[in-house]
Amino acid sequence: MAFNPNAAAAATVANMFGGNQQQDDSWKAQGFINIYLPTKNGEPKKIGTIYLHENKPLEKQLLDRLKVDEEAVLEALQAKIELRFNVAGGSQHDSFDI
Repeated sequence: MAFNPNAAAAATVANMFGGNQQQDDSWKAQGFINIYLPTKNGEPKKIGTIYLHENKPLEKQLLDRLKVDEEAVLEALQAKIELRFNVAGGSQHDSFDI
């Protein structure tokens, strides 16, 4: 009997995702705040998403408040949010002062 790589791959996938086992969905967000910027023609363009998870206490607090009064909470967020830009991998200013 020869080794069948397709059968081995299928068995691996079945073990990882199949069977009667429950899938772990704990990584899935329970809510989202999408971030948009207007384009020159006035249409909103989505540039990012903030994921909200119920298993993280501060995110759950925000999620719960959004469910009660979405408009007021989003307005408060817009007034308080702070944006910062960071270059991936650091910058030329990242060095020890020694």
